[in-house]
Amino acid sequence: MYSTLLYFIVVFSLYALYEQPAKPLCTSREVVVFVTAGYLLFWAGSSVVFGRLVSRYTAGRYAAEPFNAVHTRFLNWCTIAAIACFALDVYLLDLPYYFTLVLPRGNFVFALSGVSVFFFFLLILWSTAFPSYRRFCNPEARLSHYLGSQTRLAVSIIVPWLLYTGIMDLLEFLPEPVAVLLKKSPVLYYVVVTVLFIVFALVYPRLLVKLLHCSPLPQGTLRSRLESFCRAARFRFTDIMLWDLFDGKLITAGVLGFMRSARYVLLSPTLLNLLTDEELEAVMAHEIGHVRHRHLWFYAVFVLGYGLVVYVLWAMVLWVVASQEGMLDALLTADGRTTPLASLCAATLSVLVLLAYFRLLFGVFSRHFERQADTYAVKLTGTGAGIASSLEKIAAAGSLSRTAPNWHHFGIQERINYILQCSHDPGLVHRHDRTVRRLVMGYGAALCVVAVFLYGTHDTLLADTQLNLVQKIAEKKVRLDPDNPALHFLLGNIYFEQQRFAEAEEHYRATLELNPNHAEALNNLAWLYATARDERFRNPEEALQLAQRAAELDPQPHVLDTLAESYFINGYYDQAIETIKQALAQEPDDITYYKEQLKKFESSAHSEHTKQLEGDQESGRVAL
Repeated sequence: MYSTLLYFIVVFSLYALYEQPAKPLCTSREVVVFVTAGYLLFWAGSSVVFGRLVSRYTAGRYAAEPFNAVHTRFLNWCTIAAIACFALDVYLLDLPYYFTLVLPRGNFVFALSGVSVFFFFLLILWSTAFPSYRRFCNPEARLSHYLGSQTRLAVSIIVPWLLYTGIMDLLEFLPEPVAVLLKKSPVLYYVVVTVLFIVFALVYPRLLVKLLHCSPLPQGTLRSRLESFCRAARFRFTDIMLWDLFDGKLITAGVLGFMRSARYVLLSPTLLNLLTDEELEAVMAHEIGHVRHRHLWFYAVFVLGYGLVVYVLWAMVLWVVASQEGMLDALLTADGRTTPLASLCAATLSVLVLLAYFRLLFGVFSRHFERQADTYAVKLTGTGAGIASSLEKIAAAGSLSRTAPNWHHFGIQERINYILQCSHDPGLVHRHDRTVRRLVMGYGAALCVVAVFLYGTHDTLLADTQLNLVQKIAEKKVRLDPDNPALHFLLGNIYFEQQRFAEAEEHYRATLELNPNHAEALNNLAWLYATARDERFRNPEEALQLAQRAAELDPQPHVLDTLAESYFINGYYDQAIETIKQALAQEPDDITYYKEQLKKFESSAHSEHTKQLEGDQESGRVAL
């Protein structure tokens, strides 16, 4: 389950990072041919792989390992191959580009089309893996049941992503001021996404038990005993559910849900038949331990933390790209579009970061959380015998290796040994709890540092990085198309923001040479001449002339504000007051700023009138 989740996260990331090219490498007919050929080659390859598995296992090559473990390993290898084939379809054949041409627009439809491509690879893989599974694992298994079990597991992972993309589509219908605010503030956007994630996490368990075809544990002696055990442990839940997949071959237990009103304990029927009542209570105690130590809450924070870490990481990558001219030339075409190398680098880096975060860092927490749940079972039941013997039986019934390492759990024998040590030395339980607390606190501190960095640098370092990158792209485009006034105007704005007033003036002038009636260029150049911090670029008279022309062409509030400022620096205070009042009459968005401007102009006018009055009085005394 954990590996499947990781594979799908990689697929989602690869698909989401796709950059649409100006022109795809292949035509639509070629794409259809190559995609079809890819599916056929994958079917042939996976058939050969599992055919060789059967022959080698029959010959005794893997006699030292249970077939279930070998079969799972081959499935994982082929799934990685399916991801590679999916990446080729996306980045080499530009499949998403053609999806956007024939499918309705929207994040949900785009996500559904992408996951469908990968899911078809999985269907081929499961179909070719089934004969070997039936021969050595479950002779009575049927293909439809096997595919149904695999599909339900996959859909339980796919549905959250599809729902998330659907919610992103709904955000597009927000009122315009709210949508603009979310786009301007990534911190606020992240907060909104976090709230939506929390709401979804509280609701999703109810949907998940339906997707997994779970049914309530029937009333009877066993259910009454488990309920009594939970009441004694003060553990509340919504229901105990039977989780039956792979024709009864699934041997597992789990707990879903953050809140008692939507919390479910999942037990496979095979597990109930395999364990004694005391062992089932120990397993239940293990699941209670996950809830008591709030592991599910931490996992939610961990997933949200990935978004925060990735945002800061990409900001740092953009900073490096923007600061290295040679690197930018390799990643951008002459017209400012990303090259295939850029898409490949972005996808590779994203996968590496994802694997490091979820495979390595998540693995550390998952292993220690499982051990903490084991030690909680020892503490709650008063002995480690129940949980240790249940692990022994699960390993034997599932043909699992006791010594094989596991990236998200400690090995079975390692877990059993530690449980038995805790039975003889209860101090180990407290020491491990302390170790887990330190891990969680360290992660929390690191996440806070990242959040503070993002909040503190978004308007400075990160904003400057993005501006520098846009600047370099615009410079490449303007060299390719020097007669485009929009590009010159964009560069003028960027240079003005960077306080490079000479370059800003040059590109504003170039814009006006190409389009003399460009009201925004007139307005911005007037604002530069009126307010530039470098006194060498101040030109009050020309600022007023440019602002008057801009106001005649487009008397919007910000244009009238420039005109009012130009009147002000030329000493025409009454005209400045009258003009800013005209801007206020249009009820601009940032009305506070305009009121401050009016206050500034009126104060200066009052001071000027006072000086004139005092001057007149002085002149009268001299004359007298």
